Amino acid sequence: MPQQAAPSPWDYSADPAGDGLAQPQRWFENTALVVVSLLLCGVVGLVLVWLKRQWTTTTKVVVTVVVVALTMIGVVGAVTDSTDSTSTRAGTGAGVDPDPTVSSTLAPPATSPPGTQPDDDPGIELTYDDMQRYGFPIVFNATRQDIIDAVEDDGLIVSVDTLAYDPDNATVTIDLTPAYDFDSGVRDDAWLLMRAFAIFFDDGNWYDPDTGFAPSFDMTITTARYRCDPQTMQDIATGAVTRDQWELACRVR
Repeated sequence: MPQQAAPSPWDYSADPAGDGLAQPQRWFENTALVVVSLLLCGVVGLVLVWLKRQWTTTTKVVVTVVVVALTMIGVVGAVTDSTDSTSTRAGTGAGVDPDPTVSSTLAPPATSPPGTQPDDDPGIELTYDDMQRYGFPIVFNATRQDIIDAVEDDGLIVSVDTLAYDPDNATVTIDLTPAYDFDSGVRDDAWLLMRAFAIFFDDGNWYDPDTGFAPSFDMTITTARYRCDPQTMQDIATGAVTRDQWELACRVR
C-alpha cells in the first residue's frame, strides 16, 4: 500500500491538515485588492473575483455581468463621441456652420451614471437552469487551466487528457493518465483526487447555495472510472462518506 500522500498544494479546504486550524486567506483574495483591480484593470479584477472563495457564485456572476455591461457602455460612448467629433470637423471644414438645434436633436441620450443600470440591480436572481447552462460554464472556464496545471504538478498524474463540462447533462468530466498503472495504486490515487475535487463542491466554487446547483463529477483514470452525483461529492468534502461507501456509490468500473 502506498504511503499517505501529503496534502495537495491546490487543496482548497478550510482545514486541509485536519488539525482544526483554518486555512489563512490567500493574498489575492483581499477584498480591497479585488475592488482596486476591477477599477484599474477589469480583466485582472474578474480573474481575482472568480478566485475569491468567500464570495458565492451568484455574487461572482453578478459582478461579472456588471463589469462587462459598464465596459460595453464605455466603449459605445467613446465610439459615439468620436463619430460626433468627426462629423463636426467635416461640417466646419466645408464652410457650413453646425446648427446647434440639429446637433441637440441628434445627440445620443446621456449615459446613465454607474449604479443606475438594470444590470447593477442587486436583486437579480439566477435560476437553477440559468446556473446549469450559463452561470456554471463561466465559473468552470475561469479556473479550468489552473486546475489542469495544479493536477499535473501534483506528482500523482502525468497528464490531464480531458477536462470538460457538459451543460446538457450538468456533468464535469475528467480523464487522467497516472504516474503508474497497477490497479491498487490507481484506485488509491482516484480516492485522493476525488477528495481534492470534492472541495470544489463545498466552498462555493462549483456549488451555488443560492440556486442549489452543482454538477455531477465523472473521473476516469486508465481502467478505473467513477461517477458521483453532487450530493455524494459534498458528502466526501465534509467527511460524511468513507472510501468504501464512495466505491459502492460511484464506481462504474
